[in-house]
Amino acid sequence: MSSATLPAYASSYFELYRGRTLLVALLGPHVLTESQVDQLMLDVADLVQNEINILLVSDCSSDVGNSALSLADRIAPEIDEVLLISNRGGITDRDGRLVPLLTQVSIERILLGEHKQVPPPSDDVREELEQVISLLPRIGKVTMIGPGGLRDEILNWRGSGTMFVDTEQLTLAPLTKREYPIFREIYATYVAEKKFRDRLPTELEHAAQCHRLLKAKNSPLAGFSLIEHEPPWLEFCVWWAEYRRDGFGRRVLDAARQLAREAGRRLYSLSLIPDAIDTLEKNGFRNLGRLSLALRDSSLTLPASLRNYDTSQRDPFLLIHAGDAP
Repeated sequence: MSSATLPAYASSYFELYRGRTLLVALLGPHVLTESQVDQLMLDVADLVQNEINILLVSDCSSDVGNSALSLADRIAPEIDEVLLISNRGGITDRDGRLVPLLTQVSIERILLGEHKQVPPPSDDVREELEQVISLLPRIGKVTMIGPGGLRDEILNWRGSGTMFVDTEQLTLAPLTKREYPIFREIYATYVAEKKFRDRLPTELEHAAQCHRLLKAKNSPLAGFSLIEHEPPWLEFCVWWAEYRRDGFGRRVLDAARQLAREAGRRLYSLSLIPDAIDTLEKNGFRNLGRLSLALRDSSLTLPASLRNYDTSQRDPFLLIHAGDAP
């Protein structure tokens, strides 16, 4: 992909990675074709040109993982991420679909043959997963990708392989200005998938200013916005968790509730997504039904900001956190 065809948010990713060091290890490069190796080298050159440091470990032996471990031991503070490249491209589930993310707990279940979605590993996959388990405490994030996935891993928030993360090293922080284009790309993706409503530009800017990201190094995993309305109300919105099965949705929800408690505020949320509604209900939110019906109930004390909501265009369910009442 030439610079002329890069997506608008690509410069934000380059900026986030600029000056960082990525350890790229080829797992069995003898199985890569010459054209695959050539493309990989072009991707490496492009990233280096954008001031991203690449430490390339290339070894035809099965001991390449140990080479990466040795380097991680010696220079772990300087390494931002480890990328393991092979034709496998990642870990697949029982149906042959790529698993986008695994935590250290999930890896241990796979190694024990106890993971519900991923089958017991073959000997070579077991060896690779054991190497990942050893790397995670040192690095925090390891990604397994195919030979053509290096640039995609940097320039696409969803990546192309399997990301492994140490949940103890995740960070949750307010969105920074340089992350705004990435937030807008995530938001646009969820709007296209009909998981978010399409907000006006001013509304979206306000949501971005109030947004927090849960990240593994530079990779966004989940996020949410808390928008202030008249006291005591905070709207919990633009809530997303790309990997809900690994508990990240619950993690950001807990953070939002903690922030509301500290501010002495109450949370409400609007949603039409069954999975989101179910999660909210299981975490202390009371479902008041469709907003159009809730607005007609004079016994309910609701945020005044909801009175102007056009339910003829979109009639979401209204959920209020029951435990946050003053």
